Amino acid sequence: MRHLVRVIFVLALGVMGCSEGGDGCIPGSEGCVCNDGQCLAGLQCLSNLCVDPGGSGGSGGVVCTPALGQPVYVNPALGVDDAEHGGGPVDCAFATIEYALTVAHAEIMLAPGDYNLGTTITLGEGQSVICDPAQPATLRGPALPEFITVRMEGNNSAIRDCVIDGDSPSQDSGSCIFVRGETVEITGNTLANCGERPIYVAGGRATITDNLILFAIEVIASSRSVEQS
Repeated sequence: MRHLVRVIFVLALGVMGCSEGGDGCIPGSEGCVCNDGQCLAGLQCLSNLCVDPGGSGGSGGVVCTPALGQPVYVNPALGVDDAEHGGGPVDCAFATIEYALTVAHAEIMLAPGDYNLGTTITLGEGQSVICDPAQPATLRGPALPEFITVRMEGNNSAIRDCVIDGDSPSQDSGSCIFVRGETVEITGNTLANCGERPIYVAGGRATITDNLILFAIEVIASSRSVEQS
């Protein structure tokens, strides 16, 4: 049996295209922004970025280094964790959230997909994880060592429109989101398998709105202890 806390929240996300190292990037060409939604022959406009739909996943020589203070992007299927990626979606993106957190100073935009976390991720000062509300990414686990999936330790951080699966049975202590930062925002997420406290605010201030929390409740009864009226 599941109890649902009702939520629907829609967030319009702006997308920044990566460019070809300077002012020489021609709109509509590969690795550059789309030209009124159009690209040159053979290319496809995805998230306002012209990409080769038949490409192998590499950025084709395009340097996608994120600008300081601008969003970074993560795509677990097409991204690469190195200094020349992260500044745009698709194959301009990083491959993992863990790597993005080492360089991000603003939003981390997650492509749809499953993100199997090897350890608890921690959001620091000004870092936010943003998912697509139409196709939310799933952050899964970890069950150990703290039974905490996301720690929000920094000020002015947020997590929006993601699915967070704590991979922790309901009877275990733990949380999908642990908060100790000031001015934290938790909005539009779906939380499941989170342990005793899906969201645990240990300190600071948190704005928590429009989240869906799934509880798995096991009912055990013996025929001798149940009376039927």
